[in-house]
Amino acid sequence: MRLGKRIVVAGGSGFVGRALLEALGEAGYAMTVLVRRPERCRELTLYPNVRLRAWRPDARDELTALMQGHDMLINLLVDQSDTLEAVPPEQFEKAGKALQHAANRAGIRRVLHLSYLGADSSAGSGWARWLGELEAAMHGVADAAVTTLRTSLLIGEGDDTASRYRDQLRHSRFLPVYGSKLRMQPLWVEEFARAAVSVLRNRDSFGQKWTMVGKEVLSLKDLALEVAELQGVDKPLIMDVCPANARLMRLLGPLAPRSIHPAQWVTLQEDRVDEAADFASHFGFEPASVEVALATFVTPHDIRHRYNFFRKEAGRPLEELPRELL
Repeated sequence: MRLGKRIVVAGGSGFVGRALLEALGEAGYAMTVLVRRPERCRELTLYPNVRLRAWRPDARDELTALMQGHDMLINLLVDQSDTLEAVPPEQFEKAGKALQHAANRAGIRRVLHLSYLGADSSAGSGWARWLGELEAAMHGVADAAVTTLRTSLLIGEGDDTASRYRDQLRHSRFLPVYGSKLRMQPLWVEEFARAAVSVLRNRDSFGQKWTMVGKEVLSLKDLALEVAELQGVDKPLIMDVCPANARLMRLLGPLAPRSIHPAQWVTLQEDRVDEAADFASHFGFEPASVEVALATFVTPHDIRHRYNFFRKEAGRPLEELPRELL
């Protein structure tokens, strides 16, 4: 199969899309990013070789026209981090069938689809079923080589978990964590992007559903504690939050805890763990540790606070440290 360099990206306005657009641009791909309101996402055009186009999941003919002349489709609709732009999960089946229809008519030959562990179109209802229906639609693109990448929890700047914990801890030691006991295998989004680019032309991945997870198993409480440690917050007050409490907290508007994101009570439903997964065998490199990934966007960035943070990590006497780090 000979593939060109033109890619349609659906759902590219979230933190996953931004990391992937940068990696694809560096690799020389030209991307058409489908968003519902291009005026809200103009900064995406700062990435190399990116143009924005408005799309409606229910407008199949328009979607077909947008895909004409492209070789590949990357579907990132499962990323719910951009609350205002994200396609609601209950619309995944309709959106997936529209993408499938348009891709078939436009002659798309390669599809890369982001999903999560636990996707199951036979599930009774909810997140797992919506994911499964979207997967099924993508693997129904008749003339395309399709690969699904099932991950556990992607973390990075702008995500709906670790970034939110960081933002809350900047203002308070009180840290509400939705689903704190859920177990995940976090993967740095930059490494997801690197691996995804490598998979595009990897024939071994054609027609496959590959697991893409980090090596460490952490509960969301463990993840929050890692964030707190990297920020130099001693003994954070972590509170487990149930769905009802999360919704009540969100009603507080700007007074709501920053650690609660509306996507959490939809996407965080059960453990997402596959300890037998071998990342390196599929993608050719070992993923970074959670600590290294978090350090890229959680550790204080101004020189004085970074210096003091590393002094504390090195075990220097506490009386030598500024009061705000004690």
